[in-house]
Amino acid sequence: MKQNRLTYVVLATLFAAAVAVSCSSLSGNGDNGGNGRVKNITTLMGLDNTINNKKKHVMVEFWSSSNDASRMVATNVAVVAGEMADKLVVARVNMAEPFVSERQLTQRYRLEGMPCFVLFENGLEVARNVGYLTKDELRTWLGNYIKK
Repeated sequence: MKQNRLTYVVLATLFAAAVAVSCSSLSGNGDNGGNGRVKNITTLMGLDNTINNKKKHVMVEFWSSSNDASRMVATNVAVVAGEMADKLVVARVNMAEPFVSERQLTQRYRLEGMPCFVLFENGLEVARNVGYLTKDELRTWLGNYIKK
């Protein structure tokens, strides 16, 4: 039983590392949006500025590097961000980063689990979804709120 658990931990760690490497070319660089499709938000001001986008819907994924589901969904988020780049801004906030207290973000955005996807339109929340989503589930969920 211990060997099975060890195998799982090793495989999960390798998978998470592979996801991080594969998504690094699709990720933005900090709060400036970078040249990628996913913005990695590192400040509260950057989060507020991103959410208040008036031209496109904004999906913010609150995630944690210590959460398996959060790490596993990263590739799905990056793929869908690329597909919907003309009508959607995608941002990720790593709750394990110390830019603002986790408690403050948890209270402000009523976070109850991770990953937590929150969709904004004109700065207002229009939908949320908690937990792992496949690419198809993510597309369907977003498609319910973002018209083509």
